[in-house]
Amino acid sequence: QFRPILLEVEAENFCLWRYRGRADWVVVLHSPDEFLHVASEADVVRGPGPGSLSRFLDALEPQRHGLSHVELRQVLYGGPEVAGATSVPGRFMHREDGSEAPTTVPHTFIANVLNIAQAGVHPARARPVASAGADPLVVVHADPLTDLRVNHYINALGSKRCGD
Repeated sequence: QFRPILLEVEAENFCLWRYRGRADWVVVLHSPDEFLHVASEADVVRGPGPGSLSRFLDALEPQRHGLSHVELRQVLYGGPEVAGATSVPGRFMHREDGSEAPTTVPHTFIANVLNIAQAGVHPARARPVASAGADPLVVVHADPLTDLRVNHYINALGSKRCGD
């Protein structure tokens, strides 16, 4: 039986390699029930809103040549649906407290397409350094509570995975 999810990693790697030289950064989101969220603490000057992701990445620009990717953790949303809500984030207002999110394995990443070697289902690997003695590429570990995270609405598609 054919399972399209088996080709997920190949599709992600194709996308990453295709955007080399065409984009500085590529965000990998695995599913339509995942939303990239910039926490208000990530942009203390203007707060969240239009342009906040760009401002977060702009702060990394001076060292981008030595960065591989930004690891993103997830915070799970679910529970009873809000009646009359017209969007996925509006339908599911309950979330885990998130206190353990900073210590969990990365859920996905934002890749510097010039320095990424390959994607896995959730992690990424930096490209090898070109010469012996060169510094390894840096992986930024975004704090899901104060920087960036993936809001994962686990009850949005199909069967419920979070109790009512």
